[in-house]
Amino acid sequence: QGAGTVSEIQFDEVFSTTYEWYKIFIAGGMATTTGADPIMRLLVGTTAQTGTYNTYNIVGSNGPAQGVASDTQGQTTGWMLASTYNMTYSSSPDTKKRYYHDITIYDPYQTDRYIAMQANTFGWDREAAGTGYKLVVQTFGGYPTATACDGFDYLPDTGNISDTTVAVYGINKT
Repeated sequence: QGAGTVSEIQFDEVFSTTYEWYKIFIAGGMATTTGADPIMRLLVGTTAQTGTYNTYNIVGSNGPAQGVASDTQGQTTGWMLASTYNMTYSSSPDTKKRYYHDITIYDPYQTDRYIAMQANTFGWDREAAGTGYKLVVQTFGGYPTATACDGFDYLPDTGNISDTTVAVYGINKT
């Protein structure tokens, strides 16, 4: 994906039995709506799974969410990758707010236990004067499933997302 504005970025049928772990890098994820948080959902085919996503975030910031931990159990909307911090949208290139994610999904194609997720997120909220605050979030998540998940999507919990690049890599642990 690249420039442009969409409601979600969807990757259908990228998980399989070929690889057990997947690394997903998301750069420049920028919500176009004030107060939007980034979400990742699992897919079966093109259908988003709305079961029980359990997420735990640990937040470090020099901004409004300093040292906050949040525990969002039982979300049906997906894993909240930075649920204690909302991006404030600005169309000005000098004040754009961005997310960067380094995500690992462990064995998403299995059907007999939790699919585990770990994400490191960096957020940058740059003010016009060149100052601003930074956000670092460590996220751990689980999703119980009896169905093999073969894809994912990335979206804000409200509005659209723009100027986002995503790379997906499969890793064979044997």
